Amino acid sequence: MIGCGGIELLILFGLVGLVAIQVLLAVWIYRDATAREMDSPVLWLIVVLVATVIGLIVYLIVRPDAHLVGCPSCHKRRLAGSATCPHCGNA
Repeated sequence: MIGCGGIELLILFGLVGLVAIQVLLAVWIYRDATAREMDSPVLWLIVVLVATVIGLIVYLIVRPDAHLVGCPSCHKRRLAGSATCPHCGNA
């Protein structure tokens, strides 16, 4: 049987896990929004942090649906049709 300390420890690990998932999701949203050259990646990061699942659903609906390719200069992902890379500024 799990004692009172064990239950509290399980709850703590569960909460830490949920926070870790939310932070990783926010980082992914920010990087994806930057790569897709969206107007305000920081705003999307805040929306996902505040309204986790609903924010993710809204983001996935409104983000530009385009193919991402690697930049030849910095090797980060960017939109296939963009003139310059949003990360390094090279063509």
